[in-house]
Amino acid sequence: MFLGYYNYTTKLTYISVGIGVLGMFFALDGHYPQAMAVLLLCGFIDMIDGKVAATKKNRTEKEKAYGVQIDSLADMVNFGILPALIGYALGLERWYFYIILVVYVIATLIRLAYFNVIEEERVKSGDTSNRTYYNGLPVTMAGMIFPLLFCFYTLFDSSTDLFAHFYAGLLVLTAFAFLFGKWKVPKARGIGLFVMSAIGLVQIIVIFYFFFSTR
Repeated sequence: MFLGYYNYTTKLTYISVGIGVLGMFFALDGHYPQAMAVLLLCGFIDMIDGKVAATKKNRTEKEKAYGVQIDSLADMVNFGILPALIGYALGLERWYFYIILVVYVIATLIRLAYFNVIEEERVKSGDTSNRTYYNGLPVTMAGMIFPLLFCFYTLFDSSTDLFAHFYAGLLVLTAFAFLFGKWKVPKARGIGLFVMSAIGLVQIIVIFYFFFSTR
């Protein structure tokens, strides 16, 4: 009756996008800690959705291909548009900031589209091996990078745009890292995923504690 696929693996992705859009509303309303917490949550969901998808053994080839596409589209929303919109809400409102925001979003788009093509070619070739590293920085790392910077938000005078310049600089560096294919980034597994989850939890605690303690 409805277009698309609605098994439990794709529903998790749909929820992630919904949360990401909610984070945009938080940012535009000036609720920056909530927006950053949402970005972290989106990163956590992305870490587990591959594991969840692997538990469904009877997926058709169309469902698998759809899963790849919908995951990339979700990443575009959550780790491309959301960090840029948070930056805009934080004060990136000058013409050169606009260029940086646009470049960051386009870099995210290019990376996701490129690896969609690479993944499709890999599947066609019959390669079923698991990758042990990423070429360049995966876009999902935005879910940890920008909240980490925000942990230091209260160290900046909110009456100046100093923090906005730091955020803009990080956007530039992250966009470059997305596209610099010669940088080999190990794929987190086992203890690595646990450590990343622990770091994310610490970031949420720091963000909320320091932000609200200054109110």
